[in-house]
Amino acid sequence: NLDGGGSTTMVVRNKVMNRPSDTGGERTVANSLLLISTAPTGPLNHLRISPKKIYLPAGNSYHYTVTGFDQYYNSVSVNSDSLTWTCDSTLGSIDSTGKFQSDTVKTMGYIYVNCGEIRDTAQVFLTGLAEITLKPNPIILKIGEQQTITAEAKDNYGNIVQIPASNYTWEVTGNVGTINSTGVFTATTMGEGVISATFEEVTGTTPVSVGAAATVMVDDFTTVANWSITGTKVNLAQCKITVSDSIKISEPSSGRLDYSLATGGTTNLNLNCTIPISGTPDAISIQIYGDGKGHWLRGEFIDKQGEKFLMDLTPATPGIDWTDCWQKLEIPFSAAIPSWANPTAVLDYPVTWKRIYLAETDDAKKDVGTLYFDDFSVHFIETKTVPESKNGVAGKFRLEGNYPNPFNNQTNFRICADRSGDLKVTFYDLSGKEVDRIDQFIETSG
Repeated sequence: NLDGGGSTTMVVRNKVMNRPSDTGGERTVANSLLLISTAPTGPLNHLRISPKKIYLPAGNSYHYTVTGFDQYYNSVSVNSDSLTWTCDSTLGSIDSTGKFQSDTVKTMGYIYVNCGEIRDTAQVFLTGLAEITLKPNPIILKIGEQQTITAEAKDNYGNIVQIPASNYTWEVTGNVGTINSTGVFTATTMGEGVISATFEEVTGTTPVSVGAAATVMVDDFTTVANWSITGTKVNLAQCKITVSDSIKISEPSSGRLDYSLATGGTTNLNLNCTIPISGTPDAISIQIYGDGKGHWLRGEFIDKQGEKFLMDLTPATPGIDWTDCWQKLEIPFSAAIPSWANPTAVLDYPVTWKRIYLAETDDAKKDVGTLYFDDFSVHFIETKTVPESKNGVAGKFRLEGNYPNPFNNQTNFRICADRSGDLKVTFYDLSGKEVDRIDQFIETSG
């Protein structure tokens, strides 16, 4: 059963041919079966048009390509001057380079390519356009970042219609950036807007937010009271999490994990917690002081619906491969994958962080070691703007809402003032008790 099932993966000429059960695609494995063809290269025996089947908007063009193979399917170069391209007369026309120009009538037919007696065919459907979908959706960027937008067009039957990116009319509303003729958006101004792509009379849109970065500390490991240790195939009595004031990124301390892994199966050493993370962060980061043992570091959180998601803080290989130094790991939430329990789950914010864990399958690497953790943070994109008057100065005194909201240990407020002077801000808790106060002199308006 070479095409596989379950976690087996079949790869032919560097392409995954089957559909592995793992959500992330091909699984990292220790064993494989490699089949190598030793057949000699022979003369041209097969032609293959690409693509073999296509849906095109009626009245548009497409450039076909062709690949040659010998009788053993070794690649063979093809002289383009030796090729003859033709198509069904009801479809339109095709020139000597493989550029097809379709008729305006919706129909179906075939493209043909010949090299002497060797021939291949491709099927063409000339259709109409029903919808355009843009991805990513939504788009959240910092000023200066770029994002390539992909447009997917479909007809009334849900078939994907091939339209080059340069054939769309791209526009940005909201004065937040620019977009070129191939759909590459550049964020230039803080705010919110909409990107659109139009072909003929059909338009697709995606919202875009451009802002400044805002980082919120989840845990600075001043204490490790939030964390507990469990695990499988570990020497639990020899594992502990403590604070360290000697090796740290920021004051006053870091978290120190001493571990001992046991042989005889897959090891999971869990640092368990329950830390709510409010809002819709786009990435999470943590500082790790490595011991070079190469173990896989992962994380797990649950979303609003209670669905579990996994996140690779390091790759499975090489794992934590740095020694006696800090390394900042930053992973976007878009990289999280649903757990095995519900592989089709869709992330619904807010989330609650549940654990960070070491995983190891190789008994030869089961050992003892020490890791340090610090500055466990989440990253947001702030998109709120401050109203300004025509001369660039705030039109009136204004206290903007805090961001993020809700929040954990810290949040940000934006204040705009139409004149200089003393500023006093008082903070109260829900019971009306004063909890903090800021006294500051504002030298310039804004």
